Amino acid sequence: GSVHRDGPLVAAEELGAHGGEGARPALFCSRCLPPGMLRVVPTAAALVFARQVRNMLLPLVAVRVGFSDMAVGTVTAFSYVCTLALFPVAGLIMDRYGRKASGVPSLVFQGIAFFVLALAQTPAGAYLAAGLIGVGNGITAGLVQTLGADLAPKGDGRAQFLGVFKTCTDFGGIL
Repeated sequence: GSVHRDGPLVAAEELGAHGGEGARPALFCSRCLPPGMLRVVPTAAALVFARQVRNMLLPLVAVRVGFSDMAVGTVTAFSYVCTLALFPVAGLIMDRYGRKASGVPSLVFQGIAFFVLALAQTPAGAYLAAGLIGVGNGITAGLVQTLGADLAPKGDGRAQFLGVFKTCTDFGGIL
């Protein structure tokens, strides 16, 4: 079938996809769904999810191992300080080695950190897990917004795209 080239739907070939002779063109909404978005949004949502899980699980584990209310705040703050300390490093990693070099290790690192958190039976274990979570989160500081900016179309529709992208990635926080 033919595709209206001036309408909101365009063939994949127009978006730079490689289909070859006789390939059936995939359709994308040219205003809200560029080809890379389907690959990036789930990863970005997973990062947002990991960040939100820290806010819930870390205090719960701290209470389980016997922390006072003040100590719960201290271990949580320690995790955030570890994240904050790595903001400049995250930018350096993304600029020098690419977005994947920041995102993939972060997800692996945070997965290990949450495993350590689940096994934590002592205050030292809770602090270790908090630090690991903070480091894993810190190496992706700004990654979600950077991925959105990388995918956003230039010119018209950029603000709308970024709004849709942010809404989609924030969905990871409500899981």
